[in-house]
Amino acid sequence: MPGGGGNRFTWNMKIVEDSETGFARLDTIPEEATVNSYYRDLYFADKPELARDRAWRTVRAYRLFRLLNRACPDGQSFLDIGAGDGLTCKLAHELYDVTVGVEPNAKLCAEAKFPLVESTWCEQTARQLPTFSHIDLQNVLEHVVDPVGMLRLAASKLNPNGALAITVPRDGSILQAEASKVIGRPEYWVHPTHLNYFTSATLQKVVSGVGLEVVWETTNFAMELFLIAGINYVKSPKKGKLCHDIRCKFEMNLSPDVLEKFYAAMARVGFGREIILIAIKPS
Repeated sequence: MPGGGGNRFTWNMKIVEDSETGFARLDTIPEEATVNSYYRDLYFADKPELARDRAWRTVRAYRLFRLLNRACPDGQSFLDIGAGDGLTCKLAHELYDVTVGVEPNAKLCAEAKFPLVESTWCEQTARQLPTFSHIDLQNVLEHVVDPVGMLRLAASKLNPNGALAITVPRDGSILQAEASKVIGRPEYWVHPTHLNYFTSATLQKVVSGVGLEVVWETTNFAMELFLIAGINYVKSPKKGKLCHDIRCKFEMNLSPDVLEKFYAAMARVGFGREIILIAIKPS
């Protein structure tokens, strides 16, 4: 999901371990209708920022396609759940016979670069779609009331031996704990639109629980390294833009093979800003 601009939830942001789900959540979860309404009507991307980052986002999209093809070669169909402004779908359309994007936000759908299905990811929407070789679920599970149900529904639309990419923030990590000490702000990573918080282990347990097999884990740039180095982007938005631009150049300048080896090594020791899992649906 793209960034939420100035719109913010207002509920309690205390994080607790949920013994029922096995991962951390806000201790007060809002009603699903409230969350759906927010993402449908208020949560939209900052268009100038998206336009500025298009080259970097294109590099990231092609990286996604390579990861999916590694797990499920020669995929013929692609589904993007939480498709944002449709850029990934537009790029996928050049590679796949069938490309579908589902996005709940009306404004994003109206201005999308590729025709999208305007809807939350739900049973009714899923029933109208075929199954797919490759599915992308990027920065979605942390936002929803029932991430397990959402993942299970996504898995149901995957072909046998198909591949699903799941990306969530790596919050509460070792590096973030170090960064918190440097900037003097505990749990700076808590975000007002994030209801769920995963580790690699808890996310893999959820993925296995819906019948998928994790075949690869990787990550992306560890933004908290800037905080540890003394560049406090949490306090200064201008520094945040600088750090973001450096991260973009880093990922764009490294060759794909070197970048993948670097991020795979980081993921093995629990470093990197996000957890990226590639899972397949056993036949």
